[in-house]
Amino acid sequence: QLDVLASAVFRWSGEAWPGVPMEWAVQEEGSRRHSDEDAAQCPVPWTTTLTLDLPRLGSVQVALKLDGPSVHAHLAATHEPTTDRLRSGAGKLTRRMSQAGLELQSLPLGQEVAAP
Repeated sequence: QLDVLASAVFRWSGEAWPGVPMEWAVQEEGSRRHSDEDAAQCPVPWTTTLTLDLPRLGSVQVALKLDGPSVHAHLAATHEPTTDRLRSGAGKLTRRMSQAGLELQSLPLGQEVAAP
């Protein structure tokens, strides 16, 4: 717990459900604010990366950078059919984020899954 407080990085590795390995990391970008007033005017950006190894879809990675209401997302999959499925759902993801009060600024899709 002290390591998370000192580094502002949380990492978890395990199974999302039986037989499905998952890696998850959450990291605060930049330095911590010293007052609530600073945080209200300039929210600290956060990044999170989630990697799942799914039985039918292969390895899938979602990387998000949250900066106030702005979101930059990157989706990647090792199998081309999975990338195509992600691409076909991009509009739905954009609408859902908008409904939640978030602005999706970018959404590149690829087949490269980087190590978290």
